[in-house]
This record gives sequence, C-alpha cells and structure tokens, in this order.
Amino acid sequence: MWESRHPLFVYGTLRPGAKRHNLVRSFLEGGQIIPASLTGYQMYSFRSFPGIVAAINKVDKPVVGEAVYFSEENYREALAYIDLYEGNGYVFNRRLLMINLGTVEVLTQAWVYLVNPKVMAVRDENKVKSNDWFEYARTS
Repeated sequence: MWESRHPLFVYGTLRPGAKRHNLVRSFLEGGQIIPASLTGYQMYSFRSFPGIVAAINKVDKPVVGEAVYFSEENYREALAYIDLYEGNGYVFNRRLLMINLGTVEVLTQAWVYLVNPKVMAVRDENKVKSNDWFEYARTS
C-alpha cells in the first residue's frame, strides 16, 4: 500500500510537536508517522525555522526527523499544500533522497525539502551541530 507513494521527511517546524505540525496533521487521516533520519546533510538555523543542505565535510550526526506517510486519498493534495508552505522552487527545493527509517538501517526514498542556495545563504555560525531542530530550539 505505502510503496506506491514516497513519504515526506520532516525535520523542523512540520514535525509532531512543532509549531506548524498542524499543516501535516490536517492530511494525516489514514496515514502514519515513523521516526527517521537523513545522513550526509547538515542543518542550519534561519531564526524561526531550519533548513538542510548536502554536507561539504563529514557530518557526525544524521538529521533527525520523521517520515510522514499520507494516505492515497490525501497524498497529492498534502504535497501540493506543503509545497506552497515551504516555498518549493523558491526558498526550498523538494528532492527525492534516501532516508533511514526507525532506529535500524532500513532505507527508503522520501521527499525532502532542501535549502535553495540561490535564495538562502548558509553560514557556519548558524550550523545546528546536533542536526536536531528540537534539541537546538531547547538549548538556544
């Protein structure tokens, strides 16, 4: 059932418990959320939200997040709505990447929003060293 659609990897304000999770939750009927992570990417803070880019140097910690599986009925509408929220094609670019599901090495493809480097500059001083937005928000 889930194999026909790729999940959405959320790592910041769309995560369960975050301030904009309601945007995801409104499309979750018949879907599910699974803990997940993304390796080889670095998170940066843009004040009220995070963004990730492919790591130039080795990253010790994976990006922490969740894989959101929308139901077949909600899939297209959910992605279209979240594309608008994320500024897909402008602020962020949605790409299909390999993520790890759960606490074991189960890989699957997922949609991930990456920072558009033509619009938003990443700076070392804004690096989220833990690669976990919740941990960063608690300690900043």
